[in-house]
Amino acid sequence: MTTQSSSSPSAPSFLREAQLTWQHRTTTEYRSSQILTRFLSESLAASDPAEVHAVILDLIADELEHVRLCESVCRDLGVTPTRPSKLELNDPVQFTQAPARERALHTAITMMLINETVSVGFIQDLEARCQTPSIKRVLTATLGDESAHEQFGYDYVKRGLAHYGPIALNDFRHLVALALAPHEGGARRALQNVPEEKCTLEAWPDTQRISLGLFSPERQALVYQRTYREVLAPKLLALGLIAATS
Repeated sequence: MTTQSSSSPSAPSFLREAQLTWQHRTTTEYRSSQILTRFLSESLAASDPAEVHAVILDLIADELEHVRLCESVCRDLGVTPTRPSKLELNDPVQFTQAPARERALHTAITMMLINETVSVGFIQDLEARCQTPSIKRVLTATLGDESAHEQFGYDYVKRGLAHYGPIALNDFRHLVALALAPHEGGARRALQNVPEEKCTLEAWPDTQRISLGLFSPERQALVYQRTYREVLAPKLLALGLIAATS
């Protein structure tokens, strides 16, 4: 990796950023596979249909493949892939003591519905612009899987909410607010000093970063806001998980 072309994953000014980012992506994909494995046990205990269990097994396999793909990018960038610093999930007692059906729905809302929808928005933006073959292959492969995960999450949550009444729905709305808070806060911080006229995707082309599959904080914040406005909020509204705004 010696050239400095913006179309090559070797631009030295962003190499360290790329190494850290792809290590982080490896870690998050690994953690996702763990959460989905827990989700399978929750779904089994909730007595979901067998076809749901089969889909979750496929999702776990997808996430493990994403780990492998991210690891390959790490090695191409000259760094060792990483794992979560604490390998075991540390779920709060309030969560672990809840009924299995409630835990499964909690996981489906936070990971499968919210996080996967946001992830698809991010990867779509990167994949559409990246022209580096080795990076684009990983983004394209991941995008196809994540899109399927996103749809499964919506369908699962829609079925799951049918088992609960208005009081429980308020609790799930609170859960949604908690799950959205880190995304909203991160976007707000990234854009807090950006003039209004520069709060557009066109103002942040990330010309060099994109060759490495990277975002500037500003563009990532804007992509999140677009994804929430155009995709995630309509889903949450249709499910009754957020209130309609005027």
